[in-house]
Amino acid sequence: MKIVLAGGGTGGHIVPLINVANKIREKYPQAEFVFIGSKGKMEEEFMSREGIPTENISVGKMRRYFAFANIIDFFKVIAGFFHALWYLLVHMPDAIFSKGGYASFPVVLAGWLYRIPIMIHESDSVPGVTNSILSKFATRIAVSYPSAEQEFPASQVVLTGNPLRPDINQGNAAKIREKLSLLESKKTIFVTGGSQGSRTINIKIVNILPQLLHQYQVIHQTGEKNFEEVKHKAGELGIKPGREGYHIFPFISEDLKDVFAVADLVITRAGANSISEVAA
Repeated sequence: MKIVLAGGGTGGHIVPLINVANKIREKYPQAEFVFIGSKGKMEEEFMSREGIPTENISVGKMRRYFAFANIIDFFKVIAGFFHALWYLLVHMPDAIFSKGGYASFPVVLAGWLYRIPIMIHESDSVPGVTNSILSKFATRIAVSYPSAEQEFPASQVVLTGNPLRPDINQGNAAKIREKLSLLESKKTIFVTGGSQGSRTINIKIVNILPQLLHQYQVIHQTGEKNFEEVKHKAGELGIKPGREGYHIFPFISEDLKDVFAVADLVITRAGANSISEVAA
């Protein structure tokens, strides 16, 4: 059995694909997976770590508003569609599992033309524009919240919840305390804007770091794009990351469950997957 995983762009569109693949592997050890989607450092690292080969396609965003970038991205989507047609022909999977997002659009459309069974997953309570369109081509539609069920045909929809890594609520607080030299006697705040980060949250947190660090320890996931800026601004305030109770990372993966376990407070503006992980 071979399954194509479609998506990419953010951790919220990548991590659930891996979680689903690992769950399928538990039941069907011989199952094969191929990731077809956007090219990026996160996609490459995550899929490589799980032994899942990747095929990259051209992708373009589908915006709800007019922008000149829409014209360019339209042609990117067309190119991505032909890329997807080729890769699906080469691999000819038994099914496609799509996490939604603009990176999955060409793959699902190409899969529909080949009459490959398609399952899409909607994480949010209100479906995004891409999944709203892709639902017309899907065999089954999995949703995370009851409110999303009514947005899709009843004969196709199934309520599954968000596919989380099974150990997300089994973190070891003592392990991360030792790794980061955190004090057990001091409260810890975890700040995250999701895998992409939030520049607004990052800057606001950095600006009040001198006050925060008097009482708390801070673990800060900034996102790759914002990491150097946040690190520089912290330095301007005389705060050296890794010391004085301030620990900054572009992205936290393997240690995430331990960070959740040690955190007394999480400050976040993130997608449905991150919110579900916090709630777990």
